[in-house]
Amino acid sequence: MDVKNQERVIAFDDTRAFKDKCFLIGVVYRGSKMFDGFCMDSLKRDGLDATEKIISCVKKLNRTDISYILLDGITYAGFNLVDIEQLYKETNLPVIAFISKYPNLEKIEQALRKHFNDHERRLRIIQKAGKIHKLNLFGHTRYFQCYGLSVKRAKLVLKKSCLNSPIPEALRVANIIAKSFEVV
Repeated sequence: MDVKNQERVIAFDDTRAFKDKCFLIGVVYRGSKMFDGFCMDSLKRDGLDATEKIISCVKKLNRTDISYILLDGITYAGFNLVDIEQLYKETNLPVIAFISKYPNLEKIEQALRKHFNDHERRLRIIQKAGKIHKLNLFGHTRYFQCYGLSVKRAKLVLKKSCLNSPIPEALRVANIIAKSFEVV
């Protein structure tokens, strides 16, 4: 089970919220070394449109060469949650949600119950994302969830997607682009 060095991934990150919305940034990378595409959309802060917007971005690009979707976790624009099962089913692309720090699920649940009338729906999306797995990248412990591929394959994809840091290159670049919107 090998992952090619030049397999394309599309990675998504978001900007900090501006009033009631933020921007969703999608970056296509070939392996860990070549920027190969870009898409952008807006997300409603604390809404539930992140899944649909990511699906729309992937479909608008109309690229058959993308092999995986990488997410910067499953929370965007505050608590706008990505349903990775739905994302996989509608794009037919395996999904890996990369997590730099292990989340405090108890605090997340408390916040959802306190601030959202639809907290049960949001909690189901979090639960559907599945088990949080651990891996070591460049001497740093990182975490991930995956859907549509094995844990072993997800680890290989993440390792092949890193260049010189413990963050997959496509996610790193998406984050740099997202941060550039914050200074405007």
